[in-house]
Amino acid sequence: RPSLYPKIDFCEFPEAVCASEHSNELRWVSGMFYWIRQMQSHDEDGWNYMEKIREQVTELESGGELDPELVVAVGCVLKTGSVDCDSDEDLTERASEVLILTTGLELPTQSPTVTSPPSSSPTGFPNVAPTDTPT
Repeated sequence: RPSLYPKIDFCEFPEAVCASEHSNELRWVSGMFYWIRQMQSHDEDGWNYMEKIREQVTELESGGELDPELVVAVGCVLKTGSVDCDSDEDLTERASEVLILTTGLELPTQSPTVTSPPSSSPTGFPNVAPTDTPT
């Protein structure tokens, strides 16, 4: 059958996600599928993940901080399928850890760069706007 893993029958052997030679890829793809299906599509009781994440991005872009309630809500949805998880677990520590990771590390990020080889000289047509004086 045409697929990325034609020799694996996931219905017959679901453990292949963790036990096959492709387990690293399969775990990643399975996790992404789960995230997309459970989290990105979550829209219940007036709580819509995509709206919340847009609000959070706007807040961060304007100099605001990460909302710990969003972190807790995401954890609850992933664990229980609901924003409100009645768990005895104290999620404050987990929210604090996420906040530390996302705001405290100040990891450098590089902007993507696109380079092209220089054109042969001289060109018949300038590739930049001419200036009044040579630079």
